[in-house]
Amino acid sequence: MNAEEYLKYLAASRERTKILDPYRGEIICLKPTLDITSAIIYDHLCERHEAFYTVIQKCQAFYVMTLREELGIPTEAKVRQYTEVSEQISGSGRYGAEGYDRPRSKNKKSTYSPWS
Repeated sequence: MNAEEYLKYLAASRERTKILDPYRGEIICLKPTLDITSAIIYDHLCERHEAFYTVIQKCQAFYVMTLREELGIPTEAKVRQYTEVSEQISGSGRYGAEGYDRPRSKNKKSTYSPWS
């Protein structure tokens, strides 16, 4: 192998083919815009192709993310809204509040307690 063949080999091996490359055209036809998520694209492809069930959803989401970067399709900026919560007394959680009993089973024999 001479130097030119080796450079061609290196150029060809820099980027391998991806599992989702055969579906690239169909993903682009779905027009991944701001309002469509990769989960919706995954569900759509699973409905159309039985062989697509072998693809892991995380792998597909990463492929859609890189495809969005390549094509310059922006994603919707998610803004979280927080609400103020009133101060809680220590130990007054769900089962610690007065007047609230723990849910109990109707059949006493089915519950196990090491202290009874």
